[in-house]
Amino acid sequence: MESKLSELAAVKREAVKLQSQGLKSSIGNKIDQFASRLQAVRNAKTEQNKKQAILHLRQELKRYQTLRLRENHKTKSPLQPNGWNVMPTPGPENITPGETKNNNNTSQIPQELKSSRPGSIRSLIANTFESIADFIIPSAMAGEYQQPAILPGVIGCYENQADYDAHISQDMDLLQPEIEVDSGLDAAAYAKITTLAEQLDYSPIKIVEYVTNSLEHEQYLGSVKGALGALTSGGANDIDHASLLIALLRASGIPARYVRGQIYFQDKPAHLNWWNVKDLAAASKAVGQSGASYTNSNYTIDGLTAFSMEHVWVEACVPYGNYRGDGQGTESHRWVPLDPSFKEYDRIDGISQSEVFDYDAFLSKRTKQLPYEKYEAQVLEYIRTINPNLTLADVGTHWQQRTLSLGFLPDTLPYAIRTYTNWSDVITTPRSAILPEEWRASVKIKFAGDVEFGIPMTNFAQHRITLSFEGATSTDNTQYLEFMDGIRVLDCDTGNLTVTPVFKKDGVALTGSAPELPTLSSLSLCDGSDFRKITMGMKVRVNNKTVSITRGSGNNVEFDTISPLDYYALSAYPFNGSDQFLAERNRHLLTSLNSTSKPSDNADDTIGEFLNLVLVKYMRYTTDANTEIGQLFGTTGRSGHHIGLASTRADVEYIFDLPYAMHSNNFVVDVPGGISKAVAIEGGALDFDAMRLTGYTASHYESYVWQENAVKDAVSTVSGLQIASSEGNEVQSFTSGAALSAFVNT
Repeated sequence: MESKLSELAAVKREAVKLQSQGLKSSIGNKIDQFASRLQAVRNAKTEQNKKQAILHLRQELKRYQTLRLRENHKTKSPLQPNGWNVMPTPGPENITPGETKNNNNTSQIPQELKSSRPGSIRSLIANTFESIADFIIPSAMAGEYQQPAILPGVIGCYENQADYDAHISQDMDLLQPEIEVDSGLDAAAYAKITTLAEQLDYSPIKIVEYVTNSLEHEQYLGSVKGALGALTSGGANDIDHASLLIALLRASGIPARYVRGQIYFQDKPAHLNWWNVKDLAAASKAVGQSGASYTNSNYTIDGLTAFSMEHVWVEACVPYGNYRGDGQGTESHRWVPLDPSFKEYDRIDGISQSEVFDYDAFLSKRTKQLPYEKYEAQVLEYIRTINPNLTLADVGTHWQQRTLSLGFLPDTLPYAIRTYTNWSDVITTPRSAILPEEWRASVKIKFAGDVEFGIPMTNFAQHRITLSFEGATSTDNTQYLEFMDGIRVLDCDTGNLTVTPVFKKDGVALTGSAPELPTLSSLSLCDGSDFRKITMGMKVRVNNKTVSITRGSGNNVEFDTISPLDYYALSAYPFNGSDQFLAERNRHLLTSLNSTSKPSDNADDTIGEFLNLVLVKYMRYTTDANTEIGQLFGTTGRSGHHIGLASTRADVEYIFDLPYAMHSNNFVVDVPGGISKAVAIEGGALDFDAMRLTGYTASHYESYVWQENAVKDAVSTVSGLQIASSEGNEVQSFTSGAALSAFVNT
C-alpha cells in the first residue's frame, strides 16, 4: 500500500514539472483526490468501511478510464466491433498496467516518460491508477464484478458537466433497479445480472432482445419481483421489465433510468395483441383489472379510437447517429426510449365451444381428476364429434409471441405518449434513476392488533417469508423447542408458555428491522382455558392503492385461527412459481434436510422451506389452471396476488375439557385471498362460469398438493363433498346466504 502511495507521489511530481508545458494544474489536484481515496482504503478500521472505501476508489477510477478513452479516441479508430464499449488497445506511447506494477523502483518514473509531453503523462496517470486498482481491489473483493468503463460520449446525454456529475452515479447504480431489496454489498446477488450482461457482450441491442424475448408480459401494478425476480420467474409487468433492462444496461456501463407517463392504447392489432384481447373494451377492462389507472375516453389517434393508460418504460444513454447502439458509433450519445414489456404477437383463432360442466356428476364420487381436467375431457369429447383430429389446442384464441430481432435500437416507442407523469411528491419529474418507494408493492400485515407493517413484495418473490413463534424466556423456549421436536406435550395449565411471534426472511428474523417491522408483542400460549387463536390481516398495496382482494376489516384478507402451536409460510403470490424458482428452493430444502438431525435444529430451513415450496406450488398451479380455463371460456385467464399460507397443524386433544397439544405431521394450505382477474377477450365482461370452475379447481388443489408433496391424503371442500356423496350423504346446494341461514335454522 505504501509503495502505491509513493508511486502516486512520483507521478504528482512529474505532473508539476510539466505544468510549464501546458499540463493543467487540475491534473495534480485529481492525483491528490485519488491518493485520498487510496489512503481511505489503507486507514479503514472495519471490513465494511474498507468495502465502502473501495467503492469510492472504484468510482474515482472510472473517471480516469474515461480520460484514457478520450485520449485514445483522438488518434485511433472507432471502438472494436466485437464489443461496442471495449477499450482500444493502448498505443506505443502508453505504458501497460502490468509494466507499471512490475517496476521495482516504484518511486521512479520510467525514463522515456520523464519531461515528455503532457499527453504522455495523462496516459501514465491512467495506467498508474489502473495498476493501483488492480493491486488493491482484488485483495478486498475477490471475484466481485468489475463494471465496464463509461464511454466518454455519455456526457452528451446530460445538459452539462454539472448535470453529469450530479446524476451519473445514480444512473449507473446497480442496487437501484431492484436487483436486491437489501442495501449493502452482496456480490452473489449481482452474479446472475453481471454474468448475463457479459454473456450478452455488454451490447444494448442484445440486452433489449434478450429481455423482450425471454420474459412473458404479465399484468399487475408496481415493482413486485425486481430485476432478479423477473429473471428467475420468466415474466414481468412494465416496471419489472424495466428493472431487469436497467440492471443489465448498467452492468454493461450504460446509464439507464425509469420513465413514467400516460400512453395511448389504440384500437389496432399490435396494441390489442399486446394485452391478448380482441377489442378496445376488453383491453380497458384488462388494464383496469391489473390495477393500472386508465382514462376510458374516446380519443382519436391517427384515425383510431384509443384510451390512455399509465405506463413505465426505460431511457438508455447509448451511441446514436446512424448506428443506434450497434457498436460502430462512439462520439454521439443520446437518451433512447426502450420498452421490452411491449411484445408483438400473432393471433391464432381456434374453434369456440359452449359445453356446460356437469358439477353433479363430478361431485358424485371422489376422483383423482381435477375439475378443470374433467371439463377438458368433456370439451375434447365434444369437439371430436365435429372433427376427430381436433385437440384442445384448437379451442379458443391463442397468441404466439414473435421473436424480436434488431439490427439497431428502435428510435421510437410502439405507442404514442399522451403526457409524461411525475413519479411522486418527492421525485417531481417523470424520469428517475431510482424507483420511488411507493411504487414498490408491499404486503401490509396487521398481526394480533399490533401496528400494521409492510414487507416488500420483492422479498416474497426472491425469498421465503415465514411466521413462527419462540419462547419469550430461555425456559419457555426450551420447552417450546421440545414441543417442536415432538417430545413434549403442551397444555394450558403447567404448560402455558409466553411466546413471541417472529417473521423471518430466509430464516433471518425481520422483527425490529426498520422500516419493515416493529417489535411485536409477546403472547401467552393460551387464552384462558384453551389455546390462543390470533387474528392476522394481509393485503397488497401499491402507490396508496390496495390491489388484492378488498374485503374484511381495512380491506384485509383475514386469518382468524393463527395458532402459536404452528409454523407458517406466507405469500401474496408475486407470480414467482417458475420451474427455475421451484427447483432452486427444492435444492435448498434437500440440502437443509441432509444436514439436520431434528426439526428444531434448523426449523425455518426445513419446515419453513417445505411449507413455502408447497404454498408457491399451490399458487402456481391455481394460476396456471385459471389460464387454461380462460382458454376454454374465451377469457384472459389472468390471476391476481393470491393471499394465503401453508402451515403445520398441531394435534389438540381434550381430556375433561382440558386441551393438550402434540406436534404432528399434519399440514394445511389456506388461501382465502385467491383472486381471478380474468375478463372476456371480447367486450371485457366477467365470466362467472369460468370463475366457478376456477374456484372448484383451487379447492381441489388444497388436497392435491399434500398428496403430491407430503404423500399424505388430505381433504378439501370439494373432495369432502365427493366423499360425502359417495357415502350416500345428501349434498345441499345454496345460491344465497339467506338460503343457507334458512336451512341451518330449520
